[in-house]
Amino acid sequence: MKRTFIALIIVAVLVLGGISVYAIQGLDETKSSRILANDGYATITTDTVGGEISTTAAALMEAAAMGGVHLTDTYSVVTLDAAFIQSLVDELSGDVVSFRIIYNSNKTMVTFNIRDNANDDLFPTEGRCVMELPYTASASAANSVVASYAEGGIVPLSTYYPDAGYIHFELIGGGTYSIVNNAVAFSDTTKHWGKTYIDFLASREIAAGVGGNRFGPNGSVTRAQFVRFLAVMSAEDINGYSTDKFVDVKSSDWYYHAVAWAVAANITSGVSSVQFAPNQKVTREQMAVLTNNFLNYMGIESKPIRSSMNFSDAAKISSWAKDSVNKCQGMAIISGYNDKTFRPSGTATRAEAAVICGRIVSYAMILPQ
Repeated sequence: MKRTFIALIIVAVLVLGGISVYAIQGLDETKSSRILANDGYATITTDTVGGEISTTAAALMEAAAMGGVHLTDTYSVVTLDAAFIQSLVDELSGDVVSFRIIYNSNKTMVTFNIRDNANDDLFPTEGRCVMELPYTASASAANSVVASYAEGGIVPLSTYYPDAGYIHFELIGGGTYSIVNNAVAFSDTTKHWGKTYIDFLASREIAAGVGGNRFGPNGSVTRAQFVRFLAVMSAEDINGYSTDKFVDVKSSDWYYHAVAWAVAANITSGVSSVQFAPNQKVTREQMAVLTNNFLNYMGIESKPIRSSMNFSDAAKISSWAKDSVNKCQGMAIISGYNDKTFRPSGTATRAEAAVICGRIVSYAMILPQ
């Protein structure tokens, strides 16, 4: 049933543990949505489950000026940030835009499309669009429940919140998304301290094993491998990227397209003007810089969620990495050690890198930033 947008509502903000939480009006009170958000986001609502929500470019731009908008029916919430709205308005033919949400019978599959009078499948290339969908998974599947996009496979940026009973996932295009259990098990992580994060990362297909059903949790991580993790998290088709910037990165290398993407995205500039050092072990301060640049590229605002820490070895952190280290520590993505050191030149094992990448995904899904 098609609905016409009547008013933009600023929803009341509750404070829970220091994080602003929207109480979305009009949803089932027994399972009300809990979008984590800044004060000021507006909502466009309909009182039906599924169907269409229509509004105007002018109303969307008003919402963008406040930070973004939540589209809500009586079941799910789709959040559009300001950059996404601006990109959408730039693509519109005419002034009216409709957002269509369709569920399957048990609501484990949802189709989301954006259209105007001339186009049935608009989807901006800029900004972020995230869906929050009620879902209940078994305790054993909580770590491996992910969204799968009919046009592009597993969605790396998807996180299930078992306490709230919701899954958040980045919409990477218009079309159909299914909630699936994509569990992956490795023979050498059964009793490893990093199993939870390793399973989390593997189920999102961000990191694969090393062969023979093994993950190699205690192995080292190279600069090329870490950049590849970030490239997969972006959910972009990186095969179209190329570069001749580095003498040590050849078009035949397995990491070539990932490095080329990272150069184009301003995530890396190499260790010199002509070298990337792909097989060099990635250091902790390098990971912080790469992570911070990745978040900037993805439009994920770097806001601290914990107090800053004065590292006892702060003087050893390179000047080019200090800001990124501080941000990653504040976002709880890369922590210090119990002795209050950061160890900037230290390296990470594959298990430790899985922890960092898992935290990137989890932080990115606290939306909107």
